Amino acid sequence: MNRTSSHLSWWRRYGGWLLLGAAFIYMFALNNWTPWHRDDYEYALIWQTLVPIESFHDVMTSLARHYQMHGGRMVAFFVLDNFLRWPKIWFNIANALCFILMALGLSWHSAGRIEKSPAPVRIAAVLLALWYTLPHFGEVAVWMCGSTVYLWTMTIMVWFLLPYHFSLRPTRTLANSYWAAGAMFLLGILAGWGEENASLATIVAATAVTLYSWRKGQRYRWQIAGVVGSVLGFIALVVAPGNFVRVAEVSASIGRRIGNQFAGNGEMMLYILPLIFMWMLAYRQIAISRYGRNATTPSGSKRPLYIAGALAAVLAVSYATDGFVGRWFGDGLIAIVHALGLLKPKTVHLLQNLGSGVEEMGLYLLLIWLVYRLLRRRLMLTPAVTKTAGWRLTFRTLWNQYPPVRFLLITAALAAVSNLAMLGAPTFPARASMFAVLCLIAGTVGLYDVPVVRRAFAREQRFVVGIVLLITLPFLLGTLYFTVRIYEIDQARMAYIRDARAQGYTSVELEALPFTQRMLRHIFYVELDNGVSQYGLKRYYGLEELTIRK
Repeated sequence: MNRTSSHLSWWRRYGGWLLLGAAFIYMFALNNWTPWHRDDYEYALIWQTLVPIESFHDVMTSLARHYQMHGGRMVAFFVLDNFLRWPKIWFNIANALCFILMALGLSWHSAGRIEKSPAPVRIAAVLLALWYTLPHFGEVAVWMCGSTVYLWTMTIMVWFLLPYHFSLRPTRTLANSYWAAGAMFLLGILAGWGEENASLATIVAATAVTLYSWRKGQRYRWQIAGVVGSVLGFIALVVAPGNFVRVAEVSASIGRRIGNQFAGNGEMMLYILPLIFMWMLAYRQIAISRYGRNATTPSGSKRPLYIAGALAAVLAVSYATDGFVGRWFGDGLIAIVHALGLLKPKTVHLLQNLGSGVEEMGLYLLLIWLVYRLLRRRLMLTPAVTKTAGWRLTFRTLWNQYPPVRFLLITAALAAVSNLAMLGAPTFPARASMFAVLCLIAGTVGLYDVPVVRRAFAREQRFVVGIVLLITLPFLLGTLYFTVRIYEIDQARMAYIRDARAQGYTSVELEALPFTQRMLRHIFYVELDNGVSQYGLKRYYGLEELTIRK
């Protein structure tokens, strides 16, 4: 008994750090086997020239040209341009560390305090949420250009907001000193000069906390300095002449921008389904803890679970082999469109792409739904049991009596601000919702601090750990496997291109990738058969023509 207690005490003290260490090793491996791709080649040259970046002076020259000609994200591209002139091993280490800093910052936000010994459950929940819910994980957290634009800038924002968040809690905050004010001013500039919609949401959050503190008679120099710094950084971000050059090239009507909101938020909702299901379970657990269960049996038919499990097995076999389900699905859609007389070459390409993603998305949706249904069943939270209690639990009760729920609702409002800011952009790619997802992760993991929720999941701890490992380990290993295969193919391609250029050839032909698996976009590598994927690569190597043999 004493030995067991000792082991538990040791795990609670060091388990969180061990999980972060394991995550660092895995992220380093992913980064190590992720090659340069797309924009990496373009940014390795002084902007809009054919001159490679080889010195710090070249970096600053390229940034100045970029600011005038393309956009104002100087913080991200300062990091990127410097790493591109060094051996990639340094970026691999730094990017894995940045991911860990993001996870730690979100964990502290969810706890509302700095935990010197982060709770293993909290760290595990944050890491799982980042893995499963970040939109286009490989693009925003592993790929060099994408991770500096999104992961790096938003890690700065998450840490910048920590003192503001803690000032609302009965915990120690920054000293009201000029040193703290100076540090927050500089950090605010970096946070504001990051990524447009995320930086704007960060400013809104910092300003709201500052005004709230003033209303309570608490005036901190560092709060004001941080807000001023973030506003100045944001101004530098948005007034870049290059932004106006891009706006002139790509425009969209207000109707199109509103439509983008539905598309962008809709895709984000698919990614955050695990969080949504957790909200539903927590809501029902809180409801029955207050008002009791309905006097009915909690069990229901297991048939949907068996059907979903069988479908998931078929999709898994298809995904691991030649993608026959996706091919059948795509061919079926093409046949229907052809019968309607609407078939065009571009339509065929779009439908084939849609079919190629059927296994990944289908597996994801089925497995997430299965886990939710199994948890709901084991926790006895089926609709028949919780219907009456659910209707009686009001928004006011949740807001007033459950601080973690209140924090979740505040993070949801901040997420909405971030996504609504995309009305100012002509497009709304899924990656732009990353800051919104980060806010929701912090709020959702914070629900662990609701006692009835924590106790309920503690009762099912073995089941939760087992099902998470059963689903996540193959996902992690599969992602690493296909990442290594793509890396090996890409290295062979680049060696072939370098050899061809050494012999004076400016036109090359490459074999197509033999597989399409991207592990639910946890791998970012787009085939080199389009202008976007080819542009920077051709300029970097001095190619005039690049074709893919299919």
